[in-house]
Amino acid sequence: LNPGLKSIIIVIGCFTWMEIARLVRAETLSIKEREYVMYAKFVGTPFWKVILMHIIPSVFPTIIIAATTSIAGAIMTESSLSFLGIGIQQPMSSWGSLLQSAQTNLQNALYMAFIPGLLIVCTIFAFNKLGNLLRIYVEPRVTSGEKE
Repeated sequence: LNPGLKSIIIVIGCFTWMEIARLVRAETLSIKEREYVMYAKFVGTPFWKVILMHIIPSVFPTIIIAATTSIAGAIMTESSLSFLGIGIQQPMSSWGSLLQSAQTNLQNALYMAFIPGLLIVCTIFAFNKLGNLLRIYVEPRVTSGEKE
């Protein structure tokens, strides 16, 4: 693959979908064994309706939470690849490429590396925090801290 935006999208897409697919599969297998899904099958509800009415709404929160975490990982991957020179190339800008270009000026202008690095950390922290807030909103019983 040649360095550039298409390559980054392909690499990040190839490495992040597996984690989400594994989570969705595990959640789907778990939901499929729940009583309300088994009852819906027992009373003769069509297969597609069971999927649309019971399984997808139950799996959707897992997808949302996993996606926010994956976005943070994708930002870190893109920044790392761009820093190494494999990612987004000039004239397009990336925080990783800004860090790479700041390497030569670290003695004179530390802020050139500090600002993009700080923005990477803040963005990743924000997406992780968003994932935690969504988890609290979607599954309040899991994260409330109280044992049942």
